[in-house]
Amino acid sequence: SLLKKPTLLFQGKLWSRLLRDSKTSPKGKMIAGHSGMAQMTSGAVLADYRGNSVFPALVDATKSFSKARGSRAIRTGIYKANMSSRRVFIKCGWIETPELETSDTVSFVTYLDPDFQKELGV
Repeated sequence: SLLKKPTLLFQGKLWSRLLRDSKTSPKGKMIAGHSGMAQMTSGAVLADYRGNSVFPALVDATKSFSKARGSRAIRTGIYKANMSSRRVFIKCGWIETPELETSDTVSFVTYLDPDFQKELGV
């Protein structure tokens, strides 16, 4: 987006998102920063392909790839207003994790190692 519209750099909303204080609890910071935790930053499906189970397949592929790399869990943050993405993660069995929530995002975690959730105390 910035390449197409460099003027976005001057909008406060962009900077507030980039520089936001996560307001994450100490436990949330421990969970997010754990060496076994991978992060899924973004995912998107072209409008023509939505509703064809493409996004759940991408989420599952991310899980397989992360597990093969040695990750024990994956976290993701989704804007609170993005109900369609939230539904996909819930449907795929990801767990909403309030400890990682920010003022504008809801966080979900999927555990690739069942013992990891116990170790984190979540």
